[in-house]
Amino acid sequence: MPSELNSLIAEATSYARFTMKTSGCLAPIMMAATEQGIILFSPDKMSDTGAKDDFANKVRLITASYGASAVVLIVESWITKAKSDEPLLIRHKERTSSCILS
Repeated sequence: MPSELNSLIAEATSYARFTMKTSGCLAPIMMAATEQGIILFSPDKMSDTGAKDDFANKVRLITASYGASAVVLIVESWITKAKSDEPLLIRHKERTSSCILS
């Protein structure tokens, strides 16, 4: 993996861990390595599929216009691990901020 990408991933990991520990949630954000340094972009809302597509399109435009050499998207996600001896129970009401980032 290129060193710029490794550095960007390390920076993104540090940002995500700090943000999750201090606020319990993580807004979507883009980090890109450019000749000018690291640039950041965060969308206004991500409430529906159209907003997610809009975010992806803006990321493409921004990274192309700045000639980014590496790009990382930071988003919050979570999983619930099923135990092998128990049925899978889906808990839709569980808040993502209640999960711990390891």
